[in-house]
Amino acid sequence: MRYPNTSERMVHLLNVATLKRLGAIDDATREALESMAMLCARTFDVPTVLISLIDVERQWIVAKVGFEGDGGPLEDAVCQYTVRRSAPLILLDPLNDPDAGSNPYVCAADGLRFYAGAPLVERDGLVIGTLCLGSGVPRASFDAPEVAMLERLAGVVVKLIEGRTARVDHAISAARPA
Repeated sequence: MRYPNTSERMVHLLNVATLKRLGAIDDATREALESMAMLCARTFDVPTVLISLIDVERQWIVAKVGFEGDGGPLEDAVCQYTVRRSAPLILLDPLNDPDAGSNPYVCAADGLRFYAGAPLVERDGLVIGTLCLGSGVPRASFDAPEVAMLERLAGVVVKLIEGRTARVDHAISAARPA
């Protein structure tokens, strides 16, 4: 990923440190995240949902519906545009977007034709990933209540991830000798 300025790079490095603090996703949390992805697919009537964590160079897919693979280079991820904005990104047809239009997942003949992503913002305000929706069919609209619901569900995803971290921290504290 190229950084237009030093402060953007510093924020991204803080995100990486936060991901390391959050640690690996355990089986119980992964199962909850998979359930959340299924709920989102049903709620928004989309065939594809990804819950991704982002580091400096890579997108790590931790839960998914309707997608093969576990991530890849960040430069290939449509989610990078949501992370850069630190705000929801709605692309009714990504082919018409100046940034995403050249993305390999969009350019393909059967490529992404609808994208809605919300950043996963952890308690210190850093964006650690995305909750995103996708479809091979463009949408005519994705209205404000839908955006608000996507943001709210992204907040639930963060609570699931941070709750797992809190449980691990508590277990480590309890195991320490007095």
